[in-house]
Amino acid sequence: MEQIGFVPLEKSDLEILEVELDTILLSENMVAHTTKRIEVFEEHHSKRFAALQELHDQVCLLWTENGLSTEYQEDFLQHVEKDGLSIRALRTWHRELIHMVEKKQLLLRQHIDEGCQTLQNLYELYNIPVSQRIDLLAIQSANGSEEQVLAQLREEIRTLEQRKALHGRIQQLLQ
Repeated sequence: MEQIGFVPLEKSDLEILEVELDTILLSENMVAHTTKRIEVFEEHHSKRFAALQELHDQVCLLWTENGLSTEYQEDFLQHVEKDGLSIRALRTWHRELIHMVEKKQLLLRQHIDEGCQTLQNLYELYNIPVSQRIDLLAIQSANGSEEQVLAQLREEIRTLEQRKALHGRIQQLLQ
């Protein structure tokens, strides 16, 4: 009966096996490390995409509120699309958001000024005594938001117009 045995390994063969084993272990570690880096990259990518999407949504809403032309919007989108999901794209969208917020505030301020002027004209037209007028300076310097100030002005204008219409009907009935 023939005995099967192991061939004794030379020292150089053992060194080669150790190197190969180290290479295999290193490869396994590299796979784990690379997998972790891919996961981190994907998480970073999805966060950046979500941030860009949020900026996009806010800017589009402000474009609509500010009455910007479709041409302006399309030009901006073409300009920023080339940057993809880069930091540069985030910064571009952020600058556009700031620009649109400033534009909205300017438009609100213009509407408030127009509302104050309209109200002043109505006071004079309807001969409303000063004691019955609202203090326009107090409204303009109030701590409320510009939207609240504008809403208050519109409400006062509507009230004055209703009051004048009612006064006109009463005058017609008295004749």
